[in-house]
Amino acid sequence: MSATHDLADIIVDLSVGAHPEAVAGALDSLIWCLADNGHQIMLAQERWLRAAQDKHRVEIALAMNETFPFQTLAEMSSVFSHVCSVWPELETHCDRTLKERRLQNPTAP
Repeated sequence: MSATHDLADIIVDLSVGAHPEAVAGALDSLIWCLADNGHQIMLAQERWLRAAQDKHRVEIALAMNETFPFQTLAEMSSVFSHVCSVWPELETHCDRTLKERRLQNPTAP
């Protein structure tokens, strides 16, 4: 586990009770400040979404908006479908993010 991966989890662990958008904003800002351009933070974001076990982490991951999670729209759609099966109340947010990605790159797989 790398230091930046640990950093993302530490920030989230310390943010219990904080609004997900506020924590996501801090993580989004860190993406552009780190030597790896936030690669490990983005991997943590994807891990939290795939696992769909911690609602606070999932809400933070969904609120991050500097980059889209996952390499492909198909993978993002599949993971978001799982997230929505666990937390149906997050479906609107997932659908909005998928729509934004489709609009940004309509020919993406």
